[in-house]
Amino acid sequence: MIAAAMIAQAAQPTVQQAFEAATALQRDKKFAEALAAWEALEKRVAGNRRTLAIIAARKAMPLYKLNRRDESIAAARTALAGLPESDTTLRADRYDTLLLLAAVAKASLDYAGAVSLYAEAGRFADQPGDQLGALLGEAETGIFVAPDRARAALDRADAIMAGKTVAPAVIADFQRQRTLLLLNTGDVAGARKMGLKTVTTLGGLTSRVDLRDVAARSDVAIAALLAGDEEEARRYMAYTGAGRLGDDKALSPGTGITPPDCGGDAGLKPSDVAIVQFSIGEDGSVTASEPVYAAGGGRVALEFARAARRWSWEAEEVKALPPFYRYNVRVELRCSVAFERPSLQAALAGDLAEWLQTKRVTLATGTERLTPAELVTLTSSLPAAGSETIAAVPVLYRLMTNSAVGREETLTYGQRAMAIIDRSDAPPLARLAVALPTLKASSAEAWRTSPLRQRLEVLLTDPRYANDPRARAVLRLELADSNKPGSARSVEMLRAVADDAALPDKDPFKVGALVRLASAEKIAGRPDMARAMFERSGLAASQCALVDKQPQLLRFNGEFPQEARRWGFEGWVQVESDIDAEGRALNTRVVAAYPPFVFSDGGRDLVATARFAKTFRPDGGLGCGGTSTKIRFKLAN
Repeated sequence: MIAAAMIAQAAQPTVQQAFEAATALQRDKKFAEALAAWEALEKRVAGNRRTLAIIAARKAMPLYKLNRRDESIAAARTALAGLPESDTTLRADRYDTLLLLAAVAKASLDYAGAVSLYAEAGRFADQPGDQLGALLGEAETGIFVAPDRARAALDRADAIMAGKTVAPAVIADFQRQRTLLLLNTGDVAGARKMGLKTVTTLGGLTSRVDLRDVAARSDVAIAALLAGDEEEARRYMAYTGAGRLGDDKALSPGTGITPPDCGGDAGLKPSDVAIVQFSIGEDGSVTASEPVYAAGGGRVALEFARAARRWSWEAEEVKALPPFYRYNVRVELRCSVAFERPSLQAALAGDLAEWLQTKRVTLATGTERLTPAELVTLTSSLPAAGSETIAAVPVLYRLMTNSAVGREETLTYGQRAMAIIDRSDAPPLARLAVALPTLKASSAEAWRTSPLRQRLEVLLTDPRYANDPRARAVLRLELADSNKPGSARSVEMLRAVADDAALPDKDPFKVGALVRLASAEKIAGRPDMARAMFERSGLAASQCALVDKQPQLLRFNGEFPQEARRWGFEGWVQVESDIDAEGRALNTRVVAAYPPFVFSDGGRDLVATARFAKTFRPDGGLGCGGTSTKIRFKLAN
């Protein structure tokens, strides 16, 4: 027995050997095997806090790659808490861990959190390549939430690369971010110049193209168009390959492209326009999206990018497209004015303000993005955590609901505010005003709806909310909006609000549910039910896009845009308009277009000159407001 035990012990690798084996598996991208090796090693070193922290840092990546995102983030946080910052031998582990958390924040469109994490990672980057990696991420996310930090990061990167031999692709990556920074801060001429420089760095306008070339050329096209040079814009767009697949292959408008409503938490305005970039998976869903440009600021840009993540295409259609053309697709977007949906959070803020007023505390509910100086002023005015009184709630609330604050900080401020709210016995709606943003920030996968839905379902069972008609209405509306429009669960939640006898007929939450139900019935092809739902809301009946069959399109009085034909473009637009009782389109505006800016004018003009079937309205008003018309531009073979 003793001999057998000695043989078994000799056969078992040492801790160091096991560590090296797990590292090799991870380096070879065998993530499932690497994770199993790390977890086995954890059991052997259970009493060594430092080694456990190192293992946590290492296993965070395979967990992320295996789509176990919550566990990955938990492992990364455990690692950071256990890795002594003063231990110089662990700097690389801290760098990798912070970079992973930054990538997660960026992927969830938490750019405010990401920019801080990238900057923190940079503190532990000892090699020029690692320093550039952190600076590139800081610049890319900072463009839309902290332009000055993005500019400083790009300047530091230029200083690192000066006098060194750097791959053209790396140089071009930083030039591209400089282009986007200039573009989004209003320096169109500078952006155009830098964009052209990027294209040259990548080899110029050749027929050979990769994703870097496509992005750089598209950047130049955007800058040229904003500068009024439509000829150059279309020339560079033509060299991206967008809208030029041929062989009867083309990216259609999809089955689920719905621009975000004007209004909402981001305060989108009809004048806001953005270009977002996204990739489409084999199942037809959008797998990732990010902002490229926005006239309206970073908050606008990120809101449009979030909207794109709800889109979808038919899987069979997507499979027919070359994979290259499913990556980094760019679409021009504006918000929809068919129905301007007020923000639930804004309504709750009013209830919070009303309750605080009874405590002689004033809540400032401004939504303008805080400047760095304002952030410093507000944070420095807070007492130490745990010692706050109710007077701190307005400051905490302002911080936790502002786009300049990252998800991690939002969660921290929200938890501090919730502790005060709990001690002060706040009414349900005032409590929800703080609880909901805290709940959303606590979702590690903010770009996916499932974790949020699960948390909302739990909150709905809380007696403090379930027994209050308006509070349960808010949670049901949040659940409905977090599910796919028209889905069974969404409709179930909306009906629960609409049929809640404890809510007055004209309660804004009940009206909101009825309007959403009208839209769901319209999606399901039941116009009579849609009409009934909308009539119950008491709103104007002119919104026939929600309650009625929209007037039949009789004819277009235009033709394929000549510039697009000359360059061989194909694409589509989605145009929103009002149709008067005589069948004429009024107030036409493009809300989505692919490729960006190529068919916008032509599509708008086609709908403006189109004729629809006449409709009767006894009040003599619009025949149909908020009509959406999709036009696909296809060249004849």
